[in-house]
Amino acid sequence: MNIYEQLKSREANILLITDNNNCPHKNKLILPKNDTYANLLCVIPLQLLAYKLSIVKGINPDKPKNLAKVVTVE
Repeated sequence: MNIYEQLKSREANILLITDNNNCPHKNKLILPKNDTYANLLCVIPLQLLAYKLSIVKGINPDKPKNLAKVVTVE
């Protein structure tokens, strides 16, 4: 059983990022087919999603909590 089926069986909210126009899943983001840059094209919507979620939750994305030990934010 793949991860998609495991999540679906647990009734998880799934956002599928794909280049398949025939995908039957209702919550999907269809990207242009590009074998060379497919992985990079998937990262951009995920970064925007993380940014928007942080704003909705009231978290400042420019000053991440518990990250000072690894990264210095000026």
